[in-house]
Amino acid sequence: MRDLYDGMVKPIAEFRKIPCPGQKDSLWEYEGALASTPLWPPTYFRKFSIKEIVEHPRMRNWKCTVPPNSCYACKIHLEGCHIPELLTKARNYWEGLCLDCMNITRRDVDKDYWKHTYKSNDWSRKCRKFHGRNTWYFSFMGRPEIMKKYQLEKANRKKANGYGHWFASDDSY
Repeated sequence: MRDLYDGMVKPIAEFRKIPCPGQKDSLWEYEGALASTPLWPPTYFRKFSIKEIVEHPRMRNWKCTVPPNSCYACKIHLEGCHIPELLTKARNYWEGLCLDCMNITRRDVDKDYWKHTYKSNDWSRKCRKFHGRNTWYFSFMGRPEIMKKYQLEKANRKKANGYGHWFASDDSY
């Protein structure tokens, strides 16, 4: 979801770099079109599922007025040439929760759930379908203290392995 949002907002910064007589008009039109999608304002898009955003008529049928004084670079953004790729990437990013990943429990539900993620990031090791990533990351619905403990342990492992301190926050889940 974040990649889709970032990809749609990125042209705003690019418009500001384009030395074009229609720069301001193009930026205004792009922001207007973006405001008609579920991605704007930024706090608003979290109310929608990826499916709702990707299938939203304003995302599928991007409409943006191209000012007559716009240069070629502005026109490309205004015409939404970047949008189909972003939508495809968002559609394919999560194929849903993997039932095999969710059904790894043998004895202790919590221990088995977390043990699965410690196996060198081989997320689909015993799954029928290769998905190559943890499909449950944003769907964790367990106790917050377990998630916090897990994240703290992960941050400590990264520090011990020399990966830095970028994940040291213990209150983000």
